[in-house]
Amino acid sequence: MTKILIITEDFHVGKALETFMESNGFSTVIAPSILHAWKQVKEINFNMVLVDSPKETVNFGTIPVLYLCSVPSEGSYLTLLHERTQDYLIKPFKAQEFKDKVNHLLQHSFQERYLRVGDLKIDVHKQMVMVKNKVIALGKKERDILILLARKAGKVVAHEKILTTLEQGGKISTEVFNHHMNELRKKLREASGEALKINFYYGGGCRLEFE
Repeated sequence: MTKILIITEDFHVGKALETFMESNGFSTVIAPSILHAWKQVKEINFNMVLVDSPKETVNFGTIPVLYLCSVPSEGSYLTLLHERTQDYLIKPFKAQEFKDKVNHLLQHSFQERYLRVGDLKIDVHKQMVMVKNKVIALGKKERDILILLARKAGKVVAHEKILTTLEQGGKISTEVFNHHMNELRKKLREASGEALKINFYYGGGCRLEFE
C-alpha cells in the first residue's frame, strides 16, 4: 500500500487529510513537525510527504513532496523546490485537483526509479548504486550528491544547489562538503577508472561526465 506522511501542526487538518487519503486507498502517518517527520522517514519507507502550511521547503531525498499553502504569499519561496519531485497547492482547493497532484507526483517518482549515466546505474528507490553492474558502497551524503548530478548529467550544477540538498536536516561546513565530494570522486574513479568523472568548473559548479 502507498504510504503518505502528513506534516501539520493542526490536529484537525491532519485528521481531515488522513481521512481523505485513507478513503482513497492510501496509508498515512501524521507528524506534528519537521523534526518528528525526519524520525518517521528513518523508520518507514514513505512514497510521498504532504506538508501543510509550510514555513520552509524540505528535502527527503527521493521522496516527492506536496506543499499545501494557506495563502499565495506562502508560495513566494517555491522557486527553491527540487525540480520535478516537489509541487504545491494553494488552499482552498478541490478534491479532484488534490488527487491529480498526488497521482502526478507519485507517477513521476515511479518513472524516475532508475537513473543511468554511462556505466552508472542508480536504483533510486532502493538507494543502490552500481558501476559496470557492480554495487559500490556510498555514504548517504555521497549518494545524495550523485543522484542530483545524475539527474542533471551533462549539465553543470552549482555548489549552492548541492549544499541545499545536503543541508536538509542540518547545516554542514565547507570542509564536510569537500570531504563528501572527494570521497565520492575517489570511489567513482576506483569503480570506473576514467569512465565516470565529476569535474569542477569556474564559477562554483560541477558536472557528472562519462566516456
